[in-house]
Amino acid sequence: AIGFSYWQGQQTYQSVAEEGFTPPDDIAATPLDQFAVDWDALKAINPDTVGWIYIPGTVVNYPIVQAADDEKYLTHDFKGSEGWIATFGAIFLAAEHSSDFSDPNNIVYGHHLNDGSMFACLADFADAAQFDGHRTVYILTPEGNYRLQTFAVEHVPMTHASIATPNYPTDEEFTAFKDWLVEESIV
Repeated sequence: AIGFSYWQGQQTYQSVAEEGFTPPDDIAATPLDQFAVDWDALKAINPDTVGWIYIPGTVVNYPIVQAADDEKYLTHDFKGSEGWIATFGAIFLAAEHSSDFSDPNNIVYGHHLNDGSMFACLADFADAAQFDGHRTVYILTPEGNYRLQTFAVEHVPMTHASIATPNYPTDEEFTAFKDWLVEESIV
């Protein structure tokens, strides 16, 4: 049953990627505004679609959804399946964030699955060579696309609330948070 649920999840997300986003052949030379995502097709499958995440050289190439709470997409996949058949869940933006990724700090959640899918590869970034080889992360949204450069890797327990703070009251507090991330980085 576990093997079937993993296979089912892989098939689901492979078909979604085929419909939604195929990375350009020469990603470094392609302007961000030319990254093509079929938002209409994705929203027809799941109206909770708010973005797409892609990390070149990894398996991370998934739609991002957002629900009214942070529980739904722990157990529901992008196409709405739930239960044991939806082991993958979905990559999701925390409920308290603006759906256009305009908050200074946006928390995106995803499972770490034993078959290496979803966000499992991020655990490999504890190795400096792996981290340095995959520092670019693309967040694509209907409003615009972002090319992000990572600067730290944290290994924190799920209950570590300060890392998941969506907004900071002052620029100084946000700068202090980023400085803390650099200081605590495991690479």
